[in-house]
Amino acid sequence: ERFAAHLPFYPAAHVRPDEQRWSASPIQILHGEIDDYTPVVLATGLVEQLKPLGVDIDIKVYPGAHHSFDSTEPITLLEHAIRLDERTVRIDLDGNMTGEIAPGETIPLNEPAERYAAIQRTQLVGAHYGGQTEARNQSRIDAVDFLTRTLLQ
Repeated sequence: ERFAAHLPFYPAAHVRPDEQRWSASPIQILHGEIDDYTPVVLATGLVEQLKPLGVDIDIKVYPGAHHSFDSTEPITLLEHAIRLDERTVRIDLDGNMTGEIAPGETIPLNEPAERYAAIQRTQLVGAHYGGQTEARNQSRIDAVDFLTRTLLQ
């Protein structure tokens, strides 16, 4: 294995590959409850998908926390940020990406122009980021605990 542990903070987690080849190393996701940039529902969905496959994955969700909860910056709206919602992107065994843009309507997402068209159709623009003291402090404790348990066993 290339990595002994994985500790993603507020990952996008919207990509769903058909090939279910995951690291045997533990994965601990740290995510904000009200993250509207990369919604926590994507990360919890990934955890729910992978646990039954035997992947050592878990998630800690910090109440009232936005994207970048571990920063010291104030909560700020990025008006032009491209945000995600609950939709996922599939990567098939040939490496092709597709996404369901509307119920029953799947579109290709391989080329930049295709992804741009999807953004134009969904109008998912505008997201918040910024620190939250409680989440920042607890995530530091949780990260150190996870890495200590994982790397010093």
